[in-house]
Amino acid sequence: MPETRSIPGSNTQHVGVFNLRNLQVLIRQKLAEEEYFVIEPGYEHKVGGEGADLVIEVVGDKKVNAYARFKITAKIKTSEMTDVEVTRNDKKVKMQHGRLHIAISGEVELDYAKKFEKNAFMKGLRDFYHKFIINRVIDNVYWDAVHTTIFKLQRAIRDELNFEAR
Repeated sequence: MPETRSIPGSNTQHVGVFNLRNLQVLIRQKLAEEEYFVIEPGYEHKVGGEGADLVIEVVGDKKVNAYARFKITAKIKTSEMTDVEVTRNDKKVKMQHGRLHIAISGEVELDYAKKFEKNAFMKGLRDFYHKFIINRVIDNVYWDAVHTTIFKLQRAIRDELNFEAR
């Protein structure tokens, strides 16, 4: 099984008016700019008495080389969401109102092609390779690249939501 190293995630919460479509497009666009292959594997929609509950999952996958792959997952959860019309710059805009929670997580997956999974000797060789040869590359280059992308994505989301403290 390939080894994965998790990157600390980020959470953004917002209660109020937001544009869900713009947030989805923004997340996909920012991941695509960083050369991630973006898919939306999960989508749940429930309509209740106080509004709609929605869960959208966006996953970005980037193969760095033949050995390492980056994966960033953004999970958008809304609750009590209703459609509202808001006047912005003397124009009526259709937006959503409710509770919004966006969780972004990342990981570095090593030996994703499972080249070192053939036998016990190869697994031992892989462990040696991770501990003594590319340990600094994993910690300083790969981990940092994913963490920086998560931070940029969080900042773009907060800019879209017009947060005061960014």
